[in-house]
Amino acid sequence: MALSRVLDRVGVGLAALVGVLAVAGSASAQPLQNAIEALFRDSGIGATKMGAIVIDAGTQRVLAEVNADQSYIPASNMKVVTSGAALRVLGPDFEFVTRLNFDAAGNRAVVIGSGDPAFGDPKLLEEMGISAEDLLDIWAKALRDAGFKKGGELVIDDRVFDREYVHPTWPTAQLNRWYCAEVAGVNFHTNILTIFAKPSADGQPPVLRTEPESPWLEIRNRGRSISKGQQTAWAARGLNSNDITFNGDTRSGSTGVDVALHENPGVFGRMLATRMATIGIEPEVVRLADATEDFSKTATVHSVRTEMRTVLERCNTDSYNLYAECMMKRIGQEVTGTPGSWRTGAAVVRMQLQETLGPSTGHTFIVADGSGMSRENRVTPRAMTEWLAAMKEDTLLRDAFIGSLATPKKDGTLEKRFRQKSPRNDMYAKTGYLTGVSALSGYLIDPDTDRTLIFSIISNDKPSSIALSNVRALEEKIVLMADEYLERTTARPAIGG
Repeated sequence: MALSRVLDRVGVGLAALVGVLAVAGSASAQPLQNAIEALFRDSGIGATKMGAIVIDAGTQRVLAEVNADQSYIPASNMKVVTSGAALRVLGPDFEFVTRLNFDAAGNRAVVIGSGDPAFGDPKLLEEMGISAEDLLDIWAKALRDAGFKKGGELVIDDRVFDREYVHPTWPTAQLNRWYCAEVAGVNFHTNILTIFAKPSADGQPPVLRTEPESPWLEIRNRGRSISKGQQTAWAARGLNSNDITFNGDTRSGSTGVDVALHENPGVFGRMLATRMATIGIEPEVVRLADATEDFSKTATVHSVRTEMRTVLERCNTDSYNLYAECMMKRIGQEVTGTPGSWRTGAAVVRMQLQETLGPSTGHTFIVADGSGMSRENRVTPRAMTEWLAAMKEDTLLRDAFIGSLATPKKDGTLEKRFRQKSPRNDMYAKTGYLTGVSALSGYLIDPDTDRTLIFSIISNDKPSSIALSNVRALEEKIVLMADEYLERTTARPAIGG
């Protein structure tokens, strides 16, 4: 693609471009396209492959582009595709609901999942002032009050999703990390066990406790207590098991170490059963629902609801992978009526892309998973900006979607970006990172006029000899140049009379 394709020059004089060129360090006036090309030539990113594009959302004009039609691994930029598709399918008023039901005749408790990634999320529980144990206590007492008796049955109905908990292209060596947590129809505590270690005598194993409490889980304690030196505590889980080992040195107080668990619907069943036992209603059987079981006649005694807004913000502002994957599987279930899967969810995302952008653009996306953890996803920067433009144009969805993105002014993935200089206009964006991959896509919005520029910057194949900070610095310079362009070229109403 020729680099000279351009540029919204109409009405843009030399004075309007002075600020743009100052950001680029150029002493002479030049269009935004040339300025960004100059940045690429003196980028400090070596052989890294990078594409970038900036468009005016109102006119759909391309203001600048470099390698914008090349296909890239998007990393977590994939989340804006998944979350946007989920909004289109489920709507902004959708709620995930996890129900605790009771069958008095059969003395049977049934947990009916909706694929909610926020159920028992420790961050959200902390904001509410309760713990995972508090939530389990509430549910256990609700069953006792409903009439559940010791010796009954506890069934976990996770059939809203299939039981392929791990995407086949995720890195095997990272499956015990929080960001590779398994994806299930019933999720709890983001499918993470947090191990707290309190040091004892020097050289001795620390004292361990877990959140949520899981006394039936055996944790191999290979840790060591120290009074001096560096704290190095970590935990690992065996593949396809909950065989957990705690390792490393623990010093001065409790240290939380996260490890992703395996087969979480069953794990949650055990956690709830343990809580039920503490109040004298321990179930005799804890199991997953069979394929053909019907629980429609059971009565709901408690439920937990999560608004779509919360799910979107955890997905896009905090870049939490579990949330994106649950949205992908959930729209697969919504459209097909069968247990949600990566196959059906990806098909629905592709359908939304083609219906919204047209077949030619929609086909430029390769959709493997929802979060961008898979290296099989592909997108072009141009297609990404077109998707973002379509989301902004949708009056029903745009506020929920754009509001879910990170900004430099609030907690999230942009909190530590743009430290030396922040955009003057409102910025809403999604970052992305995998080894050798970096991405930054989003909006610059003039707060007075709502005039909007949309950008997408994606890089792949960064050599290990090139610092990630170099790539991110280039991303930020491009955004700041676009921000200055927006500031200088936006017509503003006259003040006074």
